[in-house]
This record gives sequence, C-alpha cells and structure tokens, in this order.
Amino acid sequence: MKFLLFTVFDFPHSGGMSTHMGLMRKGLTDRQNEVDTLSVSNLSILMRKIVLSLPCKLLNLINKDLGTLWVYGFTEVMLSILFFFSILFRQKYNVINCQDILAARIAIRFQRIFNYKIYLTAHGYFVLQAASDGCLNKDGFVGKLYLRFEKNVYSHPKVESIITVDSRIKQYIVDMAGHQGVYSKTTILKNFIDIDAFKQNGLDGGWLRGKWNLPKEKFIMLSTRRLVPKNGVVYPILALNELRGTKEFDNILLVYAGNGQEKSKMEELIKLHKLEDKVVFLGDVNHKEIAELYNVCDVILVPSVNSEGVEEATSISAIEGMACNKVVIASEIGGLKELIKHTYNGLLVKEKDAKDLADAIVTVYSDEANRKLLEINARKTVEEELSLDKRIKEYLDIFSGKKSNITEPR
Repeated sequence: MKFLLFTVFDFPHSGGMSTHMGLMRKGLTDRQNEVDTLSVSNLSILMRKIVLSLPCKLLNLINKDLGTLWVYGFTEVMLSILFFFSILFRQKYNVINCQDILAARIAIRFQRIFNYKIYLTAHGYFVLQAASDGCLNKDGFVGKLYLRFEKNVYSHPKVESIITVDSRIKQYIVDMAGHQGVYSKTTILKNFIDIDAFKQNGLDGGWLRGKWNLPKEKFIMLSTRRLVPKNGVVYPILALNELRGTKEFDNILLVYAGNGQEKSKMEELIKLHKLEDKVVFLGDVNHKEIAELYNVCDVILVPSVNSEGVEEATSISAIEGMACNKVVIASEIGGLKELIKHTYNGLLVKEKDAKDLADAIVTVYSDEANRKLLEINARKTVEEELSLDKRIKEYLDIFSGKKSNITEPR
C-alpha cells in the first residue's frame, strides 16, 4: 500500500506528534509499504521565515489571533497547492493519514478528484491546544472559526475513521461532532514506541552520568518536557522545596531536558527558594539521545496539568521512560491515568499538588525493593501493550477496514 502521513506542522520537530509520525513511517516501511510525509517543513526556508513568520510577528503586535489566523490560513493554502501537485504528478496514495484537522481539511478538499481514503489521527484538542499555548483566544472570532472547522472534520463522511490516543480525546471528538455516529468510527490506540530503541542499555551508569556532566552519587529526577504551562513543569521545583529538611533533600537532583516559555518563571522560583544547586537545565536534547538520559536517571516526572481544557494524552516521554525500566510519577489526568496503573507500573499524583508529588518522590526514593518492582512492571506494560510492532498491526487493520480486530482499552 501507499501511504501519505500529512500534517500542517513541522516534521520532524521536538514533540509527540512528530515522534509518532516517525514511528509510523518506520513501522509501515518495515512492512514493505511505500510511505511519504508532507508537512510545512516541505515549504522553503525563505517562504517559512519571510512569508509565514514575519507577517505573523507583525500581526501579533496588533492581536495574537490575527497572527494565528495568518499562519493557519497561509499554511493551509500553500500545503493545499503542494498536496494537489504532489499527487497529480508524483504519487497516487491508497491512504492519507492526517495528523491534524487542517491537514484533514486539505485532504477532504481533493478526495473526490483522487479517490483515496482519509484517516485522521487526533493527538489532542486542536483549538484548545492553541489556546493553551497562548496562540489564540478560544472564545474569540478565530477560536470559534476553527472550532467550527474541527466539528466539520470530525463529522465529515469522507473521513473513514478517527484514531485517538486516549478516551478523553475520543469523548471530546464525539461531543464536538454532536452525534453518536462519530463514536463508532473513532478508535482509541494509545501512543507507542520502538521498544528496541528504548530499553536498559547496559552501559555503566557512572560513565553515562559523566558524559552528561551529572553527579554519580545523586538521586536524579528527570523531566523531559517542553517548558510550557500544560506540562506543569513548575511543580517538581515546588515539590523539591517541600522536601527541604528531609533526609532525601540533600541527595536529590532535578534535571530538565527541554525549553519553553516557562523557563524564566521556573528560574525565578528556583532563586526564590534557593534551589540553584538542586536543579539543572540541559536545554533541548536530540531525541536520539533521550534514551541515554532515561538510563542515567532514577525517576521520571510527568506533572502535567489541565490548561484551557487540554489534558496530557498517553505521553510518549512517559512510555519511553517506562520502557527503560524507570518509575514514572505522573499527574492523574487525561491519558496518563490510563497509562499508569497506580502502584503497579508507576505512581499517580493529584495535579498541581506539590506536596503529593513530594510524597511520591519519597516513596520511590526510600523503598528500593518496591521501586524495582515498579520498574519491572513498567517495562512489561510497554512490551505487552505499547510496542511499535503491535500498534502498526492495529493501524493496518483500521486502514484495511478490519477495526473489529481491535480491542479498545477500558
């Protein structure tokens, strides 16, 4: 079969959707399928910087909604042209797997001409995500316009099937579409990873820590997150302060791998609580090197919060950490509470609750035997439920009209 993986966002980039697309391409190609990708990255650098980004920045000075409207509108027009001519002159696809609603709008526009099948993978909440990132006001004109576009895509008859990564997103789509018919064509397939790329690597932990300039003797808490509000990245700092005066405090180091708008706020908190020697910022880390970081840490923190109605899905970074036999402490929201079985393969804590997070850290730190059991079960969960091989087979069943072969998580 011939597939096009299609998004209006950058590919590749740092983020779960890009990781998902890369894994889909690998998994489908390994099974002798032909796979292409199309994204805004296919536009020239000159066009992206001058025609796309510069007007956006100028319009943002007037109103951020106008800047976002320009980016969405211009990107949709330019990718519509690329999409049309790439199919007309280069390739005929059996399946267009869209990764967002704007890509789906483009695919729907030309479906009658080229007669391909459209499948949408919904990674989150399109407009609410933009609002959470500070790109638009969901109650403004642009927000309402794109909410209407979302509804039209989810309920459009030319979209054969919708795949979501957790049950909350599925319910959001059904509610948005406004009729239960969408429920039957929407399938939950949790995020997944390449379990051969993420595992205990067997290398000397002290040597690896030296490579990353991390102390060999410390208990390292790792957060591989974009530093944005919805990821709750301030709460590990607040939890660390809650531990002040305990026996665990002196031996703990908090490490962040990622960048984003919250960094200045985090640095202010660190300074306020005099935690400068307890927190390390590594900045953006190449995804190919992330597995090394998982292997040098002792626990992984995913303290996500509800932001503008957006909740963390089945976090790929959490799954990667679990695959490396690490305990994940995560907020009890969204897809995280479907991924983590509390006290079996990880720990769940209340969102925005630094004290609860601190208590969970102490639990993992102080009980090594229980930590080892959680680590074993974490890897077992990923191997049995969240592997690339298993998930690609399920995607191919959906693309082939065999959805009945799939058992959704409950």
